[in-house]
Amino acid sequence: MIAGSGASKHMVTRVGILCLLAATLLPIAASAQRGSAQAATTTPPAVWLQTELTDVNSGETFTLADFAGTPILLESFAVWCPVCLSQQLQIEGLHSTPISFVSVSVDTDPHESAAEVVCHTPHHGFADYDHWHYAVAPVALTRALVSAFGPVVASAPSAPVILICADQSARLLRSGVKRVAELEQELQRGCAA
Repeated sequence: MIAGSGASKHMVTRVGILCLLAATLLPIAASAQRGSAQAATTTPPAVWLQTELTDVNSGETFTLADFAGTPILLESFAVWCPVCLSQQLQIEGLHSTPISFVSVSVDTDPHESAAEVVCHTPHHGFADYDHWHYAVAPVALTRALVSAFGPVVASAPSAPVILICADQSARLLRSGVKRVAELEQELQRGCAA
């Protein structure tokens, strides 16, 4: 480039703006990443444990605290999400193993209703388990999950699954579909750091 030319001045200006944006946004992104790493293992606040949920298939109410002493796979999903369906198929496979756990799948899409979840579960064969509960997440529960684990928990295509251990401590499993063998290993590992 020729110094002082109009094109080079515009290029320098654009590069300067990009550098300024990068300098501003990278520390914010790094801070957010550190925050999510710190929230990887956490003890759920009381709102998690005491939030009343209604199983859309049975109509029975329950809380996560009701399952203390048993590991829980808490899945955040949306009916429209094909990645969520893939994750649920893996959870279904895990239900055919001898591992003792409870599944709680909560629809965190604020635009979906219990009626949509009721249609979703039998359509895919997910309504027949005594230890698999489907519910629509109340706003307070979704907020508590996002507060503890970050926005990925309410991002259905990330296939978010939280392992809540028998002692009610919890950790977010990796993003993406977790296969049966991986879920089995995570349940056996528990919440130890």
